[in-house]
Amino acid sequence: MIEVKYSETRQKWMLFNKGIFLTYTTEDMVSKANFINRVLNTATTLAQEFDQAPDTEGVYFDRGYNSGGANEITQSDLDSYGVVLANFTAMITCIQQLDNFAQNQAVYQADYSATVNKLRNDI
Repeated sequence: MIEVKYSETRQKWMLFNKGIFLTYTTEDMVSKANFINRVLNTATTLAQEFDQAPDTEGVYFDRGYNSGGANEITQSDLDSYGVVLANFTAMITCIQQLDNFAQNQAVYQADYSATVNKLRNDI
């Protein structure tokens, strides 16, 4: 990950890699570096989610959390989280489709952004 810093004393932008100074740079390169970092962060996040999706799906069914399962997750389980059961199960479907996407299998089309936005807790 390239780190961008501005030196007040030199009045120049600097690029660092793992704390080691690389070079002075222009404002245009700062924009590029920030964009490149964003793409690399997105790739890392996707890779982590690709890795977790099969495990999440497996646990969901193996523990019987699914509808009709031996230990089904119900609305009362989700009430303290402020989550609606339909949105929760839609997120499980989204995770399944993410795994399909990662494995080059057919993906069922749906508004997964809306599903994710209903359950995200970062904003």
